[in-house]
Amino acid sequence: MMKLYTCSTPSRLSGFVILLAAVSLSLSCRKEKPLEISDEDTNFFVIRDNPSDPVDHAMYKFYERTGVASYYTDTIHKKLVSKPGEFPERYAYVTISLTYHPMGENTFNFARLSSREPIPAILDLIEDQVLPGLPSTGSMPSILFIDHFEFFWQYVNTQLADGLTAIRGFKTVGVVVKDVEAMSSEEKRMYAASLLAGIAENALTSAYKANLTSDFFDVTNKAWPGPLSSPLYIGLPLMFMTDPASVPAAESIGVLRYPTVDFSGMILESMHIEATDLRSFLTALFYYTEQEFTDLHAGHPLVLKKYSVVKDLAQRSGFKMPG
Repeated sequence: MMKLYTCSTPSRLSGFVILLAAVSLSLSCRKEKPLEISDEDTNFFVIRDNPSDPVDHAMYKFYERTGVASYYTDTIHKKLVSKPGEFPERYAYVTISLTYHPMGENTFNFARLSSREPIPAILDLIEDQVLPGLPSTGSMPSILFIDHFEFFWQYVNTQLADGLTAIRGFKTVGVVVKDVEAMSSEEKRMYAASLLAGIAENALTSAYKANLTSDFFDVTNKAWPGPLSSPLYIGLPLMFMTDPASVPAAESIGVLRYPTVDFSGMILESMHIEATDLRSFLTALFYYTEQEFTDLHAGHPLVLKKYSVVKDLAQRSGFKMPG
């Protein structure tokens, strides 16, 4: 015999079910606001012409020829987001960044550009001498022109050969503006090499960190005479690392030169951090032919050893060198 089961619903639960059904019916009948297209897929890296402004026009023509957008401010788009009649008006901004950290921390700062006048000449130099040396145009997705970088250590007496004129950022490359029109042809080549070094330093560090540690930086680590009280590549003034009379010649430990820093008002020679050591070699790599560099450092075997490592990694990354 089939048994018949009955199920009874408590009155309180029945009331809840009825209320839920009523709310659902009410929501389903409410007219929803139509979906709006967002700016999520908007390409903000587009330059529009401003023929009345020579600098803006030069940036547009450069973009037209190369596809690389350039800016002299980090705010590249502004959109009104306040409601009609709302005061003060509110805007959303799209900015480009030279660093990206989830917690918003930066390892360096930069000074905003004070003069736009040198930009057209720099764009010509980048097109003629920098872009041809890159693995692809994607290596320079956009350009942000700035006055200078400010690092934890304040470097002084810097030279173009130090390679501190460019930093590969988040979808952009920060470029330190120089007066290209006042440069000699050799200075222009060194400036271009320095810009390439800033881009290549990021590429090589990202792809070959382990190789650089074992084959490049450890050459200098092992060559330092005597024991160390701290890691070598932290940028300390040399007077805190060893007796001033015992400081080895830069080339004898495989560095091209010691940088100088402003340490509490004292101008002191210091050891490199890894980035500055690598950048100096990369600048040399993009400036000299291999034979020129070999002749220049014939008596410095550790320098030549590190140069060979950097050359190999840069070639594997797709960068082009002179000769």
